[in-house]
Amino acid sequence: MKLFVRMYLCVLLLLTASLSFAEYYTVSASFENAMSRQMDDALQQHQIVKYALRSNLLTVQRNSKVTEEAIQEMAEQTAESLAVTLSLTTAEEGAQTDTLTYSILNEEDAEMLTVVSTFTQGERSLTLTTVQDISNLFQESEMLQQNCQLVFLVVECIGAMGALFLTWYLTRLVGQLERTSRVFAEGDYSTRATIHSHDEIGDLAHTFNAMADSIEEKIQQLEVSVQQQEAFTANFAHELKTPMTSIIGYADTLCQKEMPQEQVREAAEYILNEGMRLEALSFKLLELFTLNQQDFLLEVMEVEIVFRDVEMSYRNSGGRGSVTLHFQCETGCIRIEYDLFKTLLLNLIDNAIKSGGSSVMILGHRSREGYQIQVTDDGCGIPAPELSRITEAFYMVDKSRSRSEHGAGLGLALCEKITRIHGGSLRFYSVEGEGATVELLLPLCEEVYEE
Repeated sequence: MKLFVRMYLCVLLLLTASLSFAEYYTVSASFENAMSRQMDDALQQHQIVKYALRSNLLTVQRNSKVTEEAIQEMAEQTAESLAVTLSLTTAEEGAQTDTLTYSILNEEDAEMLTVVSTFTQGERSLTLTTVQDISNLFQESEMLQQNCQLVFLVVECIGAMGALFLTWYLTRLVGQLERTSRVFAEGDYSTRATIHSHDEIGDLAHTFNAMADSIEEKIQQLEVSVQQQEAFTANFAHELKTPMTSIIGYADTLCQKEMPQEQVREAAEYILNEGMRLEALSFKLLELFTLNQQDFLLEVMEVEIVFRDVEMSYRNSGGRGSVTLHFQCETGCIRIEYDLFKTLLLNLIDNAIKSGGSSVMILGHRSREGYQIQVTDDGCGIPAPELSRITEAFYMVDKSRSRSEHGAGLGLALCEKITRIHGGSLRFYSVEGEGATVELLLPLCEEVYEE
């Protein structure tokens, strides 16, 4: 049963029960009050008649003997003078005197209130009975009941229509939310509830919209992830196909025909170059998979130590061609996995060196946000549309330069994963033709530094 029907039936049942109780209470209370007043009047009238009869009997006793004829004549005179219906008879032998009883009798479709009392007058015990017609009281009660029933029907009809409208008004928002949920479940993830009521249903609609936003965001992330996986697979196949084709081609040439020594050396160098690119690709992929499957222990270390180690590595290797490296850092402690963090810095510096500039600045300093490490070059820069994609696996801004230097577009993807492991963030700034800056932000261990 739908909520609308249940709510409507409950309201209608409550209304019917309330009106029925009100009708019963009104009619019964009115009848009881009227009967109580009528009873008081009847008893008061009975007492007046009894006092009048006693007075008349005392007068008759002084003058003569009281006979049955005299008693009946006296009763008739009293009834006529007081306009009341009564009877006065000699009490039965052994009847209890000074008693008063009343009853309601139905006589010829008329309701009669009878009051009976027994009293002693002289040597006689007499029974006085007064009768009042109270049919009008029952008629008024019946008329009141009919009026109440009419009011009941009118109010019930009005209440039923009002309950119908009220139930529709209260449940229409639930119906609207249900229809929105059905559309959302059918695949239209952009649909939202447009309920603006300031009650529980409005809160439910707000919660539903928040849930829908979260689900839509997750679906978009999944779609992006699927696209990235497909792109990763396609790029990986392409990256393997190109060098493998070249290697197979040159190797086949060397095997199939005689060539001058110089051409043999060129072919061997090309095979070696492509083999080294495949080796670099396999190492990068291995590192990516390893980062996803391991938990790393982070230790507190001074940034200066890492900088000196990285600088020494480049100095001992004779630098990188004509590119000049400048290292500068402020004192500070960060929580890192040393080998991973060194790999991160080396990759960032290596990318800066490959930009085609003449110098690279590696600067570390403390800030309000944490410890910032900036790697800045004066090379060719990165076009603005490319900045948001440079951390994607296999993505290369300049493919020809990257492949010539055994690159596969995995360096910054590795840097992004290592940065997340350290709880930091990477930001890229560049002006095309003027160089680029990579900003690495890491949490600063303030308590260690203060000690």
